[in-house]
Amino acid sequence: MQVKILSTFLDGYDRYIAGDTRTIDSADAARFIKAGWVSAVDVPAEPDATTTATNLAVADLDHSTGVDNHG
Repeated sequence: MQVKILSTFLDGYDRYIAGDTRTIDSADAARFIKAGWVSAVDVPAEPDATTTATNLAVADLDHSTGVDNHG
């Protein structure tokens, strides 16, 4: 479950820093939410690949530098 850390705290060896977003297991998330240390983050559903169209405009570029090393 993805959570937003509301206050800095330690849990075992893990340090959770206020402002960070982390993915943690559901049991820990429920415990932290109940304590008021984190809040759940709504993760948007992935878009359906069949309904999303993407057009790319690719231009050819010439990256020649014209450097001559004639001492």
